[in-house]
Amino acid sequence: MKAAVMHGFDNIVFEEIPTPSPAKGELLVRVKSTRVCGTDISMYHGSHPGRFLPRILGHECAGEVVAVGQGVSGFKPGDRIGIDPLVYCGKCYFCRMGKNNLCESGGLMGRETNGSLAEYTIITPERAVRIPDSMPFDVACHMAAVASIYYGQRKSRLIGSGASVVVLGLGSAGMVQTQLARLGGSEVIGVSRSRWKLDLALKLGANIVINANEEDPVEAIMKRTHRGADVVIECAGVPATIRQAYEMVRPGGEIIQYGIGPTSVDNINTFLFYYKDITVYGVRAFTYNDLSSSIKFLEKAIRIEPTITHRFPLEQTTEAFELAEKPGRQLGVVINS
Repeated sequence: MKAAVMHGFDNIVFEEIPTPSPAKGELLVRVKSTRVCGTDISMYHGSHPGRFLPRILGHECAGEVVAVGQGVSGFKPGDRIGIDPLVYCGKCYFCRMGKNNLCESGGLMGRETNGSLAEYTIITPERAVRIPDSMPFDVACHMAAVASIYYGQRKSRLIGSGASVVVLGLGSAGMVQTQLARLGGSEVIGVSRSRWKLDLALKLGANIVINANEEDPVEAIMKRTHRGADVVIECAGVPATIRQAYEMVRPGGEIIQYGIGPTSVDNINTFLFYYKDITVYGVRAFTYNDLSSSIKFLEKAIRIEPTITHRFPLEQTTEAFELAEKPGRQLGVVINS
């Protein structure tokens, strides 16, 4: 089979390797689409922890079952599936609590195991999630991203009818955050430095948008909400927007820290934790049960197509990675195998 194999940092080679065969209790899946994620980019450059070389990257994916191993029931060749990219034991303290995202011996497809940037991949049946026949594979490969966004938002006590929700950073995740918060009746304020992203956010349901190049986001939010936003969803994962989140959230409000930030951020006013009595939620992936909800959102409520701006064939994986991290008019980048 053909695969995009990472042999070193910043070094992906498109090559022919043996096609795997499903062992007992496994599925062989023909990969159709993979969404390029920020974690993929970090591993490509070596800034993401892990010793995994050589490795086939890619973890947010969808495809079709082509063969089943001995003892597998419930799946057959031709079944269309999204793939849960989390690798977990199912036995540890956290897995027994239903928090498989915190598995003590867990990992990630495309990091601890070979990933989806190949024609075929091997998974176990519990990581396969059926997708509707009407759903395109390049939409279904967003299943994990939508699941993580839903996982973060469902923690909130405040998101809902009448709540003011600020989405800081309108990348592809921010666009989904906007749509999901609007489904519950929240008033969504989108913040970005990009005019075309602000325009798209409005088309996808944002009530108000703020151009951070033209006005100070904190001052603008305070002016519009008077006391601060009920919920701030930080999606950019950069020091400036992380600091802004604490400044613009109202007393008693919530911050959903969705963006994966640096190990430390200078000049965060920690007095605000006490003075504002705020709640901050971390978001590490999702739990298995969030995946079925994600498919329903993708099928009936969340518009993904407008956020897919570029599609690449598998042999252009390097070009896809390079584009995905460049500033410009791109949001979601999908690689089709």
